[in-house]
Amino acid sequence: MNPLADPVPKLSVVATSRNDGHGGDLIERMQWFVDGLAYQSEEHNVDVELILVEWNPPPTRPALADVLAWPAPGARLRTRIVTVPGSIHARFKGGDKFPLFQMIAKNVGIRRAVGDNVLATNIDILFSDRLFRTMTGPVQRGVLYRADRHDVDFPLHSAMTVPEALLFCAAHPLRYMRRDGAYYPGRGRVMPNYKGLADFAGFQGRRLARRLATGNAATESARSGRLGRPASWNGHDLALWTRDKIDAVISLERLPHLHTNACGDFTLLARQDWEELRGYPEWPMFSWNLDSILLYQAAAAGMTEVDLDEARPLYHMEHDRGSGWTPEGRGDLFGRLDRGGVEYLTDRGLRLEALKVRRAVARGGAAVLNPRAWGLEDAQLPDTLVSGPRVDRAGA
Repeated sequence: MNPLADPVPKLSVVATSRNDGHGGDLIERMQWFVDGLAYQSEEHNVDVELILVEWNPPPTRPALADVLAWPAPGARLRTRIVTVPGSIHARFKGGDKFPLFQMIAKNVGIRRAVGDNVLATNIDILFSDRLFRTMTGPVQRGVLYRADRHDVDFPLHSAMTVPEALLFCAAHPLRYMRRDGAYYPGRGRVMPNYKGLADFAGFQGRRLARRLATGNAATESARSGRLGRPASWNGHDLALWTRDKIDAVISLERLPHLHTNACGDFTLLARQDWEELRGYPEWPMFSWNLDSILLYQAAAAGMTEVDLDEARPLYHMEHDRGSGWTPEGRGDLFGRLDRGGVEYLTDRGLRLEALKVRRAVARGGAAVLNPRAWGLEDAQLPDTLVSGPRVDRAGA
């Protein structure tokens, strides 16, 4: 396939997956994702390219091209599947412990995208109509766009149309992933992403006061560099907890406050800006915090972050606890990774890497972490244009 021979789409949407049932009902969630894009492309009369990177396909399961329904030829949504075979996956350190390196896979798609705008996202997302219009509208060079994510306990097996599904999502939020943390309807902010020292002091003070008042101080959670690891109030764990809090306070002064919350689900840039940054860090580890580093790279490179207003959210279909990060399931997730010996970047590690990028730029360097051949540029990968009967939900 030669994508450059076709009309240039306004938007390229990049996501990655494999047919391994990850998170439960994987194919159903992916089908809604495809259906939503197909419907909105037609409804808003705009050409969109979906690049789905199929990383390390399980040899005993059908390929994604064979298990999903695709828009018909000639539809506004043009879908390409770029396949990264298991032989390439096996070259990466840790490939025997973890089946998909999400950010390296997304770089494969970003590097091959041809749209004016390039959105990196995931396969369990629906976009509000107002957000879709922004995604396919003018995107300024030197600007990184972010949006709030609304998590929804979505009825995957319902017979809703896409418009009905979007109305359902708007009316049934489970939680909100905003710039300053995770919120729950009726409960307020539960997990913070601190806006500054005053926010840090106020939130920590209120939390400690509540725990002391209820006698639960001994269960005060601390990451000690990692989420999901409980800290008891004894010498060693308390020392690590104190160090981590002091380190976080120092970083609040040194680093910009960015919308890193759920940023892997929506990061929108002009294609040339992705090329300037050379994509996400290509470190063979679980994707936790790797998406956030890109935001710090963009800021260090002088790019402006724009948070889209609350009326333009994206909707995330909630999946099995422990398969992805949630405030409730973080212990399950990181416990599973620890038991499996899977590497991931801790929150403290993120702060240190972000500071390294800023120091490199201050010394006259570039805010890039990958070589020029990022995104497996030199690899000859199957790049297939998929087509088939238009799905009913997309409004055929």
